[in-house]
Amino acid sequence: MKPGCELTTRILPSRLTIIDSHIIKSIHAGLISSWIDGNVYDIDCSNCKINYKFNLLVRGSRDGFDASTFHSLCDDKVGTVVIIKLKDSNKVVGGYNPCTWQRTFLGPLTRMRDYENIVNSFVFSFNVNDDLKNAVLSRVVVTSNAFYYSTSNGPCFGDGDLWMTGTFGSSRRMSYEHSIMDVTNFFANDYEVFQVKKR
Repeated sequence: MKPGCELTTRILPSRLTIIDSHIIKSIHAGLISSWIDGNVYDIDCSNCKINYKFNLLVRGSRDGFDASTFHSLCDDKVGTVVIIKLKDSNKVVGGYNPCTWQRTFLGPLTRMRDYENIVNSFVFSFNVNDDLKNAVLSRVVVTSNAFYYSTSNGPCFGDGDLWMTGTFGSSRRMSYEHSIMDVTNFFANDYEVFQVKKR
């Protein structure tokens, strides 16, 4: 308001969106990134480097929960993270598939293989409202059953470790190190699948 003074306006830089998610925040993306890189994880993941770009492929509340939608949007994409928000809960479960969601053709004299042999896959769980100290990481141990391909199901990790059909899901430890849930069956409030690519 002083005569002869120039008005200067400070324009703040726009916020960088790390992940376009209605379920998780950047801190969770950092945690998942560290797991993809092979780390166990640091409980204080506020400093976790996010080495991946998370590209949203499907969101249940936007695109629907049917298996055909999941497969049409995700089957040919290499490196996907599935994130499922449980109904009436702050719990999130999910998994990482470093390959594609599709059957492997074993040859002209054999059938298609429904289970896939992958070594770097994992499933996980955490509470979106706590400091991640109770996060559970479970890496695949029975690699021949890392994930299951079925046109009538959505994402299916292991021999039942984390399966989803519509909004219904189930989880029991079979092919991965640890159980990621206290219950066997659940309903999803929403789910998202991201393709992750190294930055």
